[in-house]
Amino acid sequence: MESLRRAARLSATGQLAASLAHEIRTPLASIEGAAEMLDSEVAPELRSEMTGILRKESRRLSRLLAGLLNYAKPRPPEFRDSDVRDLLSGMIALAAPSARKSNVELRFAASPDPVPLYCDGEQLTQVFLNLTMNAIQAMPTGGAVEFSIETFPTAVCVRIADTGPGIPADQRARIFDPFVTSKPDGTGLGLAVSAQIVTAHQGQITVNSREPHGTEFVVELPVRQEQNS
Repeated sequence: MESLRRAARLSATGQLAASLAHEIRTPLASIEGAAEMLDSEVAPELRSEMTGILRKESRRLSRLLAGLLNYAKPRPPEFRDSDVRDLLSGMIALAAPSARKSNVELRFAASPDPVPLYCDGEQLTQVFLNLTMNAIQAMPTGGAVEFSIETFPTAVCVRIADTGPGIPADQRARIFDPFVTSKPDGTGLGLAVSAQIVTAHQGQITVNSREPHGTEFVVELPVRQEQNS
């Protein structure tokens, strides 16, 4: 059994390394091409374009490496008492400027009753923000994202639903794998890190999408027994 587990780990590591090499190759090729152009005699306007490419692709590599570090060496959750309503409201305030630029409406009718949860509020805010930003970026010409909370005796469910084009079935099956993205400048690590955080909270994250009717992510998180007593 141990040899099988070791083989599985090696296989997963090899796949991750191959995906990382592929993701790094593209921006490095752009940087190399721009640098070669700058080595020659170029017009001022072209020089400005090339330095812009260098800056853009360097930032892309930085985002990729930062995301990879978060995925490869995740910080353990620091649990404390939180209110899910406050986490969502704070996250929505962070996403609002991007939503306004894309003419996307963020809808959240918070319950007057507290929704207590023992969790790492900072990490869950990151999860909700990742899901929300993905939704906004999927609707560049406008739309809506709706947030809702359901409470059960043993769990809290946060639903984030958008009116975008939906996610193709072949991508849904691997949506939480690292480096899976349909965005030209995406790293494909946001959802992988989000799934990792939810798993560390003993929860689960699922996606429901029906083209072209939009996408809904559901984050289900367990409630401590003493919260119900």
